[in-house]
Amino acid sequence: MDMRAETTETLIEQGDILLTEKEFEDFGSLTHIGRRIVEVKYFFEQLQEISSHPSLFQCNLSHISIVGEKRIGLISHFRLKCELCGQHFKVTSDYNKKQTNQIDINTAACSGIVATGVGYSQFEEMCSAMDVPIFTEKYFAKIQDQVFEEWEATAVEAMEVAAKRERDAAFAEGRVKDGLPVIDVYIDGAWSARSYGTNYKALSGVAAIVGRKFGEVLFIGVKNKYCLICARAEKKKETAKEHVCHKKGSSTGMEAAIIVEGFKKSLEMYGLIYGNVIGDGDSSTYAKIVAANPYPNHIVSKIECRNHLLRNMCKKLRTITKNTRYPIGHRKLVTEERIMTIRKVITSSIKENKQQIHNRDESIKNIHADICNPINHGFGDHRSCKDYYCNKDKSFEDSVIPQIENSVFWFRVRVIINSVASNSRSLYEDVDTNTVERLNSVIAKFVGGKRINFSFRRS
Repeated sequence: MDMRAETTETLIEQGDILLTEKEFEDFGSLTHIGRRIVEVKYFFEQLQEISSHPSLFQCNLSHISIVGEKRIGLISHFRLKCELCGQHFKVTSDYNKKQTNQIDINTAACSGIVATGVGYSQFEEMCSAMDVPIFTEKYFAKIQDQVFEEWEATAVEAMEVAAKRERDAAFAEGRVKDGLPVIDVYIDGAWSARSYGTNYKALSGVAAIVGRKFGEVLFIGVKNKYCLICARAEKKKETAKEHVCHKKGSSTGMEAAIIVEGFKKSLEMYGLIYGNVIGDGDSSTYAKIVAANPYPNHIVSKIECRNHLLRNMCKKLRTITKNTRYPIGHRKLVTEERIMTIRKVITSSIKENKQQIHNRDESIKNIHADICNPINHGFGDHRSCKDYYCNKDKSFEDSVIPQIENSVFWFRVRVIINSVASNSRSLYEDVDTNTVERLNSVIAKFVGGKRINFSFRRS
């Protein structure tokens, strides 16, 4: 392959420079500086082809030298010259993606940057330490957009398959209303920054709807509080150029907005009714679902997550022990051991009543009665205890209840327990949102453990 007739001018494309033979002489050994990433098998196949090139001078690789390099990101196109016969050759460090199904190194690097939760700056620092030249930030943004588009297309296909599985299972089990399958779903949201229960100022939020039967994602959405492109256009008093924008509302309203959108689109996208929603204690999201009325002939019901109910109960009991409005003598009686004892009684009751052969309403009634009693059990009154969670004598002798039973403090403790008992119908279902929480943990990895701000554009 004779390349001697090729131009000696500098070719500049998307910030990448082609150094030709003439410029190689001017720039000395610049093209030899640093390291490169190569696809080993492909690279050696090219070298083997060059080593057997036809010539009258019995040329071999020892006579080949590099005379130029064109880089497109991490991909290098080397120009080689045989010093004996003068022939020119081209060697590429990676596959030509037009000729193979393999993704190129630039796309792979971009996917890795996103998947590991780092950004362009971190990748640049790492490669700089290894003396490997990389693509520009502008070129990275272009590749990132392509990667995101492919990921989104794959996600849509996966969600359609998941919805079909849920729909087929609903028909098989007879869960149908007005000819439409009715399924239960998990819902939850996550933000780009941790709130720690007080600071709700995240710039970006994501929420998902996950099918209960198979635990697969049916809908996922993103909302941003801020968009860099929109902000810059507004500052310059210009119209923002066409771009992917998820700007919508406040930090606290992001989750509800996404979930409501998912419910409204369920019939259009999959022909499904989300009959029961399983979520945490966020009542505002459920209230907005009901207000949106996504299904004219069906009211969406909510099943509270067991883990959130019990965790909130324990949290409230711990909080009351630090409230100085109540006598310290009373507060000291609510120990961590007693809190855990109350929790254990509730979980034992759920397990027992699910195993017993009762009708649904009878089992819920038994769970309600059991939840109202653990406060007595925890404070030493075992007269109403049941054998499956208490093996002590049915006595009242060691109870500390007489010390506090007529106090406002005791009334407050009972209110906390009764609020859990009022959710007996949800506790009978014995479900949690761990499935969607696991999805949130994966998302947290992609956003750098919520330590890095990725909320400027297309987050």
